[in-house]
Amino acid sequence: MVQHAWSGSRVAREISKRCQIGPPATIAGATISTTRGTIRGLLRFSKDRYLPDTLLWNAFVGDENYWDSFGGGGIWLEILPPPKFAETTDYPWPVSGQQLPAGLIEDIARYAIPAMEFVASRVDLASLLLQEGEVRRGELRAQLTENTSPSRLVKAVILARELGDHQIEQAAFQKLRSQHEKRLHGVPYEKLVAQWAREYASDTDVDIRDLSRAGSGRT
Repeated sequence: MVQHAWSGSRVAREISKRCQIGPPATIAGATISTTRGTIRGLLRFSKDRYLPDTLLWNAFVGDENYWDSFGGGGIWLEILPPPKFAETTDYPWPVSGQQLPAGLIEDIARYAIPAMEFVASRVDLASLLLQEGEVRRGELRAQLTENTSPSRLVKAVILARELGDHQIEQAAFQKLRSQHEKRLHGVPYEKLVAQWAREYASDTDVDIRDLSRAGSGRT
């Protein structure tokens, strides 16, 4: 008997039902998303590029209003399970006549669902965007790499100004000033911030022209 691999949408539907993911979950293809206010959590299933019979999942959380903005980069973070998880976990992609692995259901409940709730609010998200390195909450973590720091700073200012949160906005500019002598791949940090601000300006009604002049002496 020929066995056929489950579709990604079937995987998503079955996991959503088995794990009772909510508030009401939206399923689109191989993804499950939930929305709490303006915060979206998204869980995506895929086949391993090199081991196509292996099932992978990735969890993200971010701002609903800007999810697909900025060339698809949006304002969201990928949330990761503990390092040992990736080193030891291997799920087979289900085929006809099979059920989802019990270990997968357990890990979705333990790691993926909390990952979709890693961020509490837009204020929380804006604050996280200004941090650097690994941010841990319980067993989960967000990797805020140095390379993404300039773009994250611009996104934090956009959220802060939409929220009217002067404390986060001031923290962002204090950080910008503190990076005055910093370079990433030979490019001044301030110049990178200005480049991202100019690129993002068309996708937001927030005025970030001052950021687009960062490093010019005219901010």
